Amino acid sequence: MAKKNSSLISLTVKLAVSFLLLIGVTTAWFIFTHEADVDTLDMDVAKATSVSVSSGGEWSQKLEITHEGEGAVRITEYSGNGKQLFGPVVNNKQVVSFYTVDETAANDGYIDFTMQFKADGPVDIYLDEGCALVPESLDANLNTNGVSKNYIVGAVRLAMWCVDDDADPLIWVPNASFEYNPTTKKITQTGNVESEYQYATDTTVENIHTVTTNDAANGTADDGMFLWGDIGKISISDMAPVMSLDPAGNVEAIKTLNVRVWVEGTDREAVKDFIGGRFKIQLNFTAVTKEGGEA
Repeated sequence: MAKKNSSLISLTVKLAVSFLLLIGVTTAWFIFTHEADVDTLDMDVAKATSVSVSSGGEWSQKLEITHEGEGAVRITEYSGNGKQLFGPVVNNKQVVSFYTVDETAANDGYIDFTMQFKADGPVDIYLDEGCALVPESLDANLNTNGVSKNYIVGAVRLAMWCVDDDADPLIWVPNASFEYNPTTKKITQTGNVESEYQYATDTTVENIHTVTTNDAANGTADDGMFLWGDIGKISISDMAPVMSLDPAGNVEAIKTLNVRVWVEGTDREAVKDFIGGRFKIQLNFTAVTKEGGEA
């Protein structure tokens, strides 16, 4: 039977962030761009005992990564599974198609960072309870309607995939219950989950991928590769692992996890009222020992 390790180590990432947002025509489309101020993103990562983590340097139980680039990291509202993103082609305030975001070109429309995991036994790495993407504050950074711009977290998605395996990305919608009302210009943290989540899969609007939530506050779809809501309220048996580590003999297994953060243009909270919002991320990981592995 698989065994779960519970000891944790931590990784902190600090990045400067600003938003270049597109304004949604509906919950599924875009209109035009706006530019925002420099904001801040903090992230803590924790994981299990038999696994070590590195940011590309020494292996450690506690790491900190700081973005030191010029100016801010600027996020553009895109759509996609994270590993492949698409931008909107707009005509008369309607999205008529998409263009493929070229990762080889200079692009600051999303946040990317990597971490390496190392294990001396066969384990699957999963997201764990305590994962969160939260507003920096809901009493500050107010828009003209007196609502905090930090509610942008309702439209932020995360994707992660193992670079070494060329794996498909696991997608997470952290704040599924954040509900924006376009009529009142208000938002609640305890609203209804969107009945469907969508994202572009190619340059055509006809091939938008749709995930049905059945109005569940927390859940999974696509064989555990699409998650929404509180990770702590989702059974690990319903989730896909973010990576698997299988050491050969006495050689430790080392793999790289890429994490990408973007504002998903199909989400209902991707609106101009929240341009310039600030948020923080915490990611917790746990290692589950595979059959035949040691605890």
